[in-house]
Amino acid sequence: TAPTWSSAPTRVAYRWQRCTAAGCSPLPGANTLALALTRADVGRSVRLVATALVDGAMIVSFSKKLAVRAR
Repeated sequence: TAPTWSSAPTRVAYRWQRCTAAGCSPLPGANTLALALTRADVGRSVRLVATALVDGAMIVSFSKKLAVRAR
């Protein structure tokens, strides 16, 4: 689900990060609202970072970390 802000953003950019206990790092090429998970993500967490321009201010939002588990 796309994030929402108090006013409609002029521009929004998405990027996904893979997280471990040491921190989070960008997933190359993962810059859309949807993310196709791979085996490399199993046992880790991912989160979405949304950067929006709202009323002339740049706002960065982070989703909760989502644990990736094997089926």
